[in-house]
Amino acid sequence: MNFIESLIVYSQAQKVVAYGFVTCGGLLLTGSALSFIFFSDASPLWHGFKISLLIFGLFGLVGGVGYLQFNSEIKNQVESNYNQSPEAELLVENQRIKKVVNDFKRYQYVFVGIVIIALLAILLASPFWVGFSFPIAFLFLVVLLIEAHSKSSIDQHAEIVSTLVGELKQ
Repeated sequence: MNFIESLIVYSQAQKVVAYGFVTCGGLLLTGSALSFIFFSDASPLWHGFKISLLIFGLFGLVGGVGYLQFNSEIKNQVESNYNQSPEAELLVENQRIKKVVNDFKRYQYVFVGIVIIALLAILLASPFWVGFSFPIAFLFLVVLLIEAHSKSSIDQHAEIVSTLVGELKQ
């Protein structure tokens, strides 16, 4: 696989992550709308649930759309730079993708930490925070799984870029 093909595969996997955010955000917003329409119960549990669905639905939707745009800009910029100066762009992309690989585990730990905090709140908090925590746990569990799925394309792209950079140095 050449560099451009690898970049396309990597970018497609990142699009799946972004669409996952958008889908999850849309589901949470739909749940929020339905909760406000059909469940006007004023209990603290439902109140926390509805507010959290709205907040994290917007977060997922906006974050997903933003990540989709960011990913597209990165792909276009890398591709353009590569077409102008392949060697220079390989060195730059090697540094960028190394940072992505190194930061991946850190983000996964953050997502796991958020899910654990949300689960602890579900078990130990007042009814409002119990309701508020369910959508948080759902969103970040889905993000965790989607990100884990994209890991293989990140590693593959990093390996191809590293190999091409190694060939440049020979």
